[in-house]
Amino acid sequence: MRKSIFAMLEANEKVNIKEEYEKVRVLFKKQNVVEDNSIQWFASKNLVPIWKFRHRCVTIMDLYGLLEIDDTSIKDANYDINKVLSYFELVYTFTKMVVRCAFGPSTYYTYNNSIYSSCLDTKNINLILENIESFLEDLNYEIKEVSEDRYEIIEKNALATEVAEKYENIASEIIEYRKYALKGDIKSKREILKVLADSIEPLKSIFKGTTYFSLYEDTTFLLNNLNIRHNNEDNKLYNELYQDNEIEEWYDRTYNCILNVLAINEYLSINKSINELKQKT
Repeated sequence: MRKSIFAMLEANEKVNIKEEYEKVRVLFKKQNVVEDNSIQWFASKNLVPIWKFRHRCVTIMDLYGLLEIDDTSIKDANYDINKVLSYFELVYTFTKMVVRCAFGPSTYYTYNNSIYSSCLDTKNINLILENIESFLEDLNYEIKEVSEDRYEIIEKNALATEVAEKYENIASEIIEYRKYALKGDIKSKREILKVLADSIEPLKSIFKGTTYFSLYEDTTFLLNNLNIRHNNEDNKLYNELYQDNEIEEWYDRTYNCILNVLAINEYLSINKSINELKQKT
């Protein structure tokens, strides 16, 4: 089983973050990629000022400064994985936006696509995208477009993806919980779990009497006793886990339990039909 980046780093396995960062940085700043300029230059001049997520930044250097992911900050932080991944998110986003400008459709930038696309070094573009995707793949992460021209890195989880596709009303929360940036953010994880808890509350009658009822009960036990569904910070169990730095681990387990409840609910919804088919054999 492929390990996450955090598990790999904790196990001191060799992950050459510096090397992968430098490859992408050089490609992003390479000249003669977009007309006579780099993707970084083109994005800074033409895309950042009209990007709806710019937070008053007007150049790409402004964004680097705001996010503390300029080259100096990354080097000073000894290529901290969180900074490098944030840099990759930004580079990937603007590289994708450049492609969209050339080949459309793009709501951000109008250009003569046929002229523009002929001036684009697609080989360099593909190298950036493929290097980032491949690096993330090796670390059990992937990058997804969460809204138009906004890409974020999330942990790969086939079950989460499947459940998110079936439960569109809570899909954003399911995906949000998996973002690498949420690691260590117990408060945010708690808020997401609280929303997901509401989605399984009406399912008790469906699970009762089935072999999966213990899963449902165990999941609600965690939700009720780990300061998620109820404000029970004084709960002895919660406090013990929190003080031992184990609460996040249990929040992640609770998240996985919720995913399994939702996935099995889909099976239970067609179980009657399956039994009817069996009667015909």
